[in-house]
Amino acid sequence: MKKTVIDGVNYYTHSNGGGLVAETAIVSKNVYIGLNAKVSGNAKVSDHAKVSGHAKVWGHVIVSDHAKVSGHTIVSGHTRVSGHEKIL
Repeated sequence: MKKTVIDGVNYYTHSNGGGLVAETAIVSKNVYIGLNAKVSGNAKVSDHAKVSGHAKVWGHVIVSDHAKVSGHTIVSGHTRVSGHEKIL
């Protein structure tokens, strides 16, 4: 697994989509993290969720169920995106 270091944090490319995931984040293998997307901090992405486009998810964010975060969206802090919610 190829690692990339950004601002002292180790990232790996996600196997489903190729986006960057920090070693500090928890991301299920079955979710989709798009090529230009980035998940970091203590974020958790699970179930059938998708993070795509140039979206960035960090902090204590939880993205779960069938939720989608895409476009140039930034989701941070203590946010939960779940169900069939879409943040575009």
